[in-house]
Amino acid sequence: MTNEKESVKLYIPADERYMDVVLAALYGIASKMGFCFEDMEDMKIAVTEACRGAVSFGERNGKSGELQLSFLMDSETLTIIVKDEESGYFYQRSIPPAQDDFQLSMLMLNSLVDQVHITQDGGTEVVLMKQVHRSGWL
Repeated sequence: MTNEKESVKLYIPADERYMDVVLAALYGIASKMGFCFEDMEDMKIAVTEACRGAVSFGERNGKSGELQLSFLMDSETLTIIVKDEESGYFYQRSIPPAQDDFQLSMLMLNSLVDQVHITQDGGTEVVLMKQVHRSGWL
């Protein structure tokens, strides 16, 4: 892997039946970058939580939008961007009385990856960043 960012993009229906495709891509990319199994499991949970919002929003409203996932890789960092065009899921959840749910989700995401950024502009974009931690043990 060079210092240039390489990217893989996925466009899938916001439907839980496609989560296995997302997780297979994540595992393939993370293993090629040298992430340990525990870090891959942490990222799996974080990505599932990031996708869950758009999926559950679509199910509640009877429409399945599209999820856009970008995996940006350089020699030390995997950045995963999960974007939907409709839900504003994390922001809707942040309105009381769901404030506790939002704070719990943010606490969980922050404990699983190195950085989390969430923005809303006609949808929700969740950016997850994880550094590769290499040890001398192989």
